[in-house]
Amino acid sequence: MTKSSHKELRFTNVTIQTYPIQLGDNPACSMGAPIQISWDPINSEIVDVDFYEFYRNKERKSSSKELMMKPEKRGQMLLRLGYSMEEIASAALEADSIRAQRAETLSSSQGWERFGSLLLKTGKLPRGILKGVVSAGKALVKPVQQVARTA
Repeated sequence: MTKSSHKELRFTNVTIQTYPIQLGDNPACSMGAPIQISWDPINSEIVDVDFYEFYRNKERKSSSKELMMKPEKRGQMLLRLGYSMEEIASAALEADSIRAQRAETLSSSQGWERFGSLLLKTGKLPRGILKGVVSAGKALVKPVQQVARTA
């Protein structure tokens, strides 16, 4: 058997693309109108990877909470981008409606049966699955306990 050769891979450049922000449709934000980036970049530049890493470390967020944006800030950003108050309010109401529908599904016995079986199979629920369902409070505990007992 021959000596294995040492292989190495190095990157020299990184391409940074900038995308415009627009009114979103994902109801995952806890309140207010969602935002998202467009599919089409507005700028693209190639920089040295060491240069990028040096400056990125100064801006790197250390927790997911730091990545969250308050609803007021999102609303102000959308207004500056030219969206009307009506468009922003409509998107916020649509997101609220979808979150309410999801909470209703979760609180139904059929929803809990699905998540109960997932919990029993994997030992955990998908991350953030109970977000927005807190309003149902203690009533949600009973269906989970019932599903766990039937297995």
